[in-house]
Amino acid sequence: MEAPWGPSQRSRVQKKKTRPVEELQWPQQRCQAGRGSARVRGVDNELVAFRFKARKESQMEHTVREKELYEEQANTTHVLFIDLLRDHSVRSTEDDTHMNTKAKLTRCTDSFQTDMTQWISDMTPWFKHHAVWLGVHSPAVLTDIASNFIVHSDGIFH
Repeated sequence: MEAPWGPSQRSRVQKKKTRPVEELQWPQQRCQAGRGSARVRGVDNELVAFRFKARKESQMEHTVREKELYEEQANTTHVLFIDLLRDHSVRSTEDDTHMNTKAKLTRCTDSFQTDMTQWISDMTPWFKHHAVWLGVHSPAVLTDIASNFIVHSDGIFH
């Protein structure tokens, strides 16, 4: 079965894949290859072997570095203890700060509640007097508003 493209397209694809040896080699090797030899199409086996070897060496070096780092971390147990102490101190500081903030907020809320209760108890006689005065001098709507405040200040909600 023939490929979906014609023979002219196939040859163009093959031409794109192959490059001269000079383009594939290192700069020093290009100079040496360009002096005495003509342009050769295809892949140079020596160059492929050289690149494979270089890649393998760099991977081995990386593996050795990773192994040394792992062994160093595995052998230094004191680092873990120091980290635990540091984490504990930071965590306790954060907890103390959080508790202080919570206590201040509770104190503030309590003092506000106390002040509000005191203000309501102080204002209740005035509102009672005002309700009586409104009953005489104002329409019934304002009397209802004042009466509602008196009832709510006594803690009765309906």
